[in-house]
Amino acid sequence: MNQMIGVIIGFGLFFSISNAHAYKLLEIDWRHQSQPIVNSFSVCMKGAPPGAAQVIKDAARKWNYAKFQFSFGADNCANNSTANYAEFGSIADPGKTAQTDTPNESGTNRMKRCYVRFNVAKSWYVGAGSPSSMQNDLFSVALHEFGHCVGLADVSTP
Repeated sequence: MNQMIGVIIGFGLFFSISNAHAYKLLEIDWRHQSQPIVNSFSVCMKGAPPGAAQVIKDAARKWNYAKFQFSFGADNCANNSTANYAEFGSIADPGKTAQTDTPNESGTNRMKRCYVRFNVAKSWYVGAGSPSSMQNDLFSVALHEFGHCVGLADVSTP
């Protein structure tokens, strides 16, 4: 547990001194999970660019370490309110590239699930090089969103 908090704080420090967005710890209680924690996800490819599923999985796995791992089942679009899930769809704020929902069990700080939605109206780059100025780099955005799934929140900057 202390190692995981140390890794999360380390990532937070890294991101806070870089040009990337910074995180703060959400104080998620992971003790109810088996060790190592394995966060199983499904990815829905409806509306996604070709190759998106692999890019999303690669980004999520960057967070893996000895006590925490993301794993992925078969790609499917059977959205289930109790499942960890990533998909492409519309977002109320059209300016956002993605959003993540991490509801807790009622009255606790135990994360119940993580739901990531990438804005289907955006132009997504899934290659290994650099996106054009009109595209959003899916790997970078997915990496950021999965940070929320490990218990990190955005830090507001003035």
